[in-house]
Amino acid sequence: MGGIEEEAKGLTLKVLVLAVIIGAVIAGFTVILGPLVWPSGVLSREFAGYQWGRLRARAMWATGLVVWLTMIVALLNTVKRGLLSRQELAILSIAILFAAWLPAFEYHNVFFLWLSATPGIAVCFGEDAPKHYKYVPPIFGPQDVDYWKTVVSESVPVDFGPLAGLAGAWIVFLVGLTGLMLFAVTLFRRIWVDVERLQFPLVDILGEMIVNTERENSVAKLFKSKWFLLGLLIQGGWMALVTFPAIGERLAAPGAESYAYKYGWIFNVVPAWPRWKHEVLSTAALPWVPLHVSLVPWHIGWGLLLATDVLVGFLAGWFVFFVIWPLAAYSMGYFGEYTPGQSIFSELYPIRYYYSGGGGCEVAVTLGLTLGLFIAMCWRNRWVLLHVLKGIVVEPSPEVDPNRPIPYRFTWIGLIICAVLTLAGGAALNLLPQVLIVYIILMTIITVAISRVVAETGGWWGTLAVYPYRNIVSLFVVLPICYLFQGVIFGVPEENLNTWIATTMVLFVWVTGSAFFYYIPDSGIIASNAFKLGSLTKTSSKDVFKAALIAIVVMIVSATLTWIAGIYILPEKASGWYGDMEAAGYLFTLGATYAKQTSSIYWGDITGASVAADVLNTWGKVAAGILAALVVMFLRGRYPWFMVSTAGLVLGSTSMGPQIWTAFLTALIVKQLVYKVGGAVFYLEKIRPFSVGLIAGWFLIYPLSHIIVPFYMDWMRAWMPG
Repeated sequence: MGGIEEEAKGLTLKVLVLAVIIGAVIAGFTVILGPLVWPSGVLSREFAGYQWGRLRARAMWATGLVVWLTMIVALLNTVKRGLLSRQELAILSIAILFAAWLPAFEYHNVFFLWLSATPGIAVCFGEDAPKHYKYVPPIFGPQDVDYWKTVVSESVPVDFGPLAGLAGAWIVFLVGLTGLMLFAVTLFRRIWVDVERLQFPLVDILGEMIVNTERENSVAKLFKSKWFLLGLLIQGGWMALVTFPAIGERLAAPGAESYAYKYGWIFNVVPAWPRWKHEVLSTAALPWVPLHVSLVPWHIGWGLLLATDVLVGFLAGWFVFFVIWPLAAYSMGYFGEYTPGQSIFSELYPIRYYYSGGGGCEVAVTLGLTLGLFIAMCWRNRWVLLHVLKGIVVEPSPEVDPNRPIPYRFTWIGLIICAVLTLAGGAALNLLPQVLIVYIILMTIITVAISRVVAETGGWWGTLAVYPYRNIVSLFVVLPICYLFQGVIFGVPEENLNTWIATTMVLFVWVTGSAFFYYIPDSGIIASNAFKLGSLTKTSSKDVFKAALIAIVVMIVSATLTWIAGIYILPEKASGWYGDMEAAGYLFTLGATYAKQTSSIYWGDITGASVAADVLNTWGKVAAGILAALVVMFLRGRYPWFMVSTAGLVLGSTSMGPQIWTAFLTALIVKQLVYKVGGAVFYLEKIRPFSVGLIAGWFLIYPLSHIIVPFYMDWMRAWMPG
């Protein structure tokens, strides 16, 4: 598949108009689609080919839409040369990634529930709603139970007035927070894209497809690669055959599960390819070792595209965290006897130590590995980074970054402006500024660190939302905030509780599940991917930056207005939406509930004693992870034979490790055999395009389920009565 030479402008007037329209439509559709699709599970669980795949569905949905756009443009360019250049297609792809990725969610992991707080409380608590409304700021809308129950239960004309103030403050807050991540990632663009030349596996795939949409002779180059088409047909064809049956198994209707058994010979086709869970393969000799086996072709294809040291690091991380440690912990008495069906991750990786009698919290080691990689990156690139940091007062010389999207001085100014917007919007929403300042500082650091891991490994198919059982973002951000603000937002007596405290606590209620802990890092990941996609397609970095900034604003405005309109338009009978209205009310009130406590099932007892214990147990393990990362990076740089990537270790230590270790082990073996037998030419000309085709085949079919589910469910229920 061909290369690219020239650089050209991508953000033309035609593309700008298309990007705004497409971005607004997709963002609006996505934010409404989430609650409608969630009850069905669709492709996000079993059909995805691994068990814990729900939150990765957002990246799959967005990437799938880009694959569809790319295939359509390739067809159109075959008919008429030059309809869209690869640079213009790259800009449209960036708009779609922001529009489809960030507003997507799964059940309660949706930050837009904030917009439904007052109607949600009315629906959830009915006559008892006034007891909870006293902790909700007035800006969140009328605290009128009868009004909101009427709105939710009937289709009434849309009225933005009651929630206009909330919408305005929300848009300012979210634009500031998302823009902050964009500017933060821009500061590291030079290091990741140009200096370290990281792979960015997700956009490596998209970039290759986009480049090959251009016509060669009479056909788009994408369709001239037989190996690409073969991979596309194998994985895409198989997925197409089982798309409808997989949806049928997950219908949101009474008796849905019985459908799967009754029509099992039709519907219970192995959804993605051979895979067996740990319950089948666990033995008495390996208690608590999650021996999943997954040989999904596109998983293997993804592994074939990764660098060898990433594959080796991934397998090493899996082996240490999910084989050696469970056996060692079991022998030391941390875990009891294993019974098939138990939740392995809840035992192996609780967020803090006290769940397992002094064991657990190995997620802290993963956090340490991530931070260690970030620290080593900064030190290794200190010359560039020093000039970038000084850019706030003195613009670096051209040789520091010849292709900078905007002057570094403007990058720093933009970052500061976005921080101010976040604080201003947060103040309007009744978020305590002192807490919010600490929050955005910590979130910025962990977002950049996670983006670096994903840039090298591809993460969980594009994101790194969930680490072993619990999210490391919450460990890095929430526990320090709990330490710093005891008595301010946590452990507050009833008589001192107010709307500022309760609303601030909403950010931390689902400490490991709050959508903010997914949304914010993902916004940084998408921004970094956008810069890499621009580099691969030779699109002006200035155009990429402008496109990303515009896409963020369009996405947030469209999703916000669509969500509010949905409160009025979608009636109670739409069970998925109604369920999330209830979730909105319940989750918001938990802010007040947890503010009055000094402990919860998520972070335990925050007292002086437990904080001191955390320093040794939790943060000691973070330090161990940092040290391990630095040692591995030193050995990797010192000895060429030491083919272990620290980023690969991080990925292998996540819950992705036990899910696809067999696929990546297979990929590593195949890759080594290919290089020995066929050499690099055979890999580049046949295996690589075949792997891209496998992945494209999956992403091509995946979005169809999300698009057809709302229309398909009623038909399927009627077709399978009883």
